[in-house]
Amino acid sequence: MKLLLIVGLSLLTNNVVYGDIGQHVLQDKNMPLTKSVAIIGGGASGTSTAFWLSNVFPSDGKIQVVSTIFEQSDYIGGRSTTVPIKDDDSLGTIELGASIFVEANKNLMTAAKKFNLELTQLTGVESARPGLGIWDGKELVFEESGSYWDTIKAVWRYGFTPMKFQRKQKEVVEKFLELYDTDYGFENIAKIVDTLGFNSLFNQSASDYLKKLGVNKRFSNEILQTATRGNYCQDLNTLHGLAV
Repeated sequence: MKLLLIVGLSLLTNNVVYGDIGQHVLQDKNMPLTKSVAIIGGGASGTSTAFWLSNVFPSDGKIQVVSTIFEQSDYIGGRSTTVPIKDDDSLGTIELGASIFVEANKNLMTAAKKFNLELTQLTGVESARPGLGIWDGKELVFEESGSYWDTIKAVWRYGFTPMKFQRKQKEVVEKFLELYDTDYGFENIAKIVDTLGFNSLFNQSASDYLKKLGVNKRFSNEILQTATRGNYCQDLNTLHGLAV
């Protein structure tokens, strides 16, 4: 009976130490700790998450992270990539939505420098770009001509609403940019919203938000809603206030 007990303890010890039955109760302190991370989506957020995890936890460190990206498409990049028009390379390519690349987007600028991407400064765009025209489905209700008369026409149609809106928009953007100066991360979006004090913007539609700001309804419908339809395929009454 005593011999049988010793044999049983020996088998149990072997199983725990060497993991013959898949258990990991004991671990050599000199061996690195391995963690697996599943990342859903291979867009800008997913791929950058995998990249920075590999930098924070290098392969030769005491903690090793193995990241796996699950992407339903046969390419990565999400909206920050281009695809052939109608799947036909001869027709050229079209970007899928990440069309805004400005200095204020510090993450994108940092990524461009990190990967040694060459930045090209466009020149002569303003002079070559056609003037703004607003079509209501029947006629052009506003059209730039390139002269000082454009300002007078804009004030006549929209009042001083454009300037009022730009001031408020600048205030919100400057508040948002404070995120870049924080020295810690956020566990979820809700904490970011709470930290920035944007709760009210998410708890009302863009149309209600603009109305409370005293933004001219004509400006909202003809200018701002045109932009939200192009960017989000949504009208102002279906978006939250931060979207504008």
